[in-house]
Amino acid sequence: MEINNKDYVYIEIMGYDEKILIKKSVLHVSQYFMSMMDIEKNNDDEENIKILPICSPDITPETFLYIKEFMEYYEIEPLMTIPKPLRKDLFFHLNEQNNNFYIQLLQKIPNESLYKVMMGSYFLYIIPLFELCSARYADLLRDIKNPEDIQTLFT
Repeated sequence: MEINNKDYVYIEIMGYDEKILIKKSVLHVSQYFMSMMDIEKNNDDEENIKILPICSPDITPETFLYIKEFMEYYEIEPLMTIPKPLRKDLFFHLNEQNNNFYIQLLQKIPNESLYKVMMGSYFLYIIPLFELCSARYADLLRDIKNPEDIQTLFT
């Protein structure tokens, strides 16, 4: 597969030796990336794929892959607004809207990684993902009655 330099960028997560390739078209979901792309317009180098750095302790390559997956799907099928307060189970609400992808994504993210994905989406200013992760947290905590259960849920 030939990669068009104009259509892709590398995301470099500081502190890791890995660069993740992503389509430029999905970056509009993130205000962080949009501002980075504005800066990069001045350094237009057609020969090389641009590298956009991320420097956040909450974003690891594993965490970013969940974020990337969300961004790629969100470009095709945006997430509908999650009601506040969430009166029903989050999965019930997403199922009503036929958002099975978002259900599968949340089920794929381990509880101990959910916080990092949520904080990573906050850092990258991806509001729909931040709200989705927050609603998932609320959903997980809904029926918990004591602090010990909260601790075991996220460890």
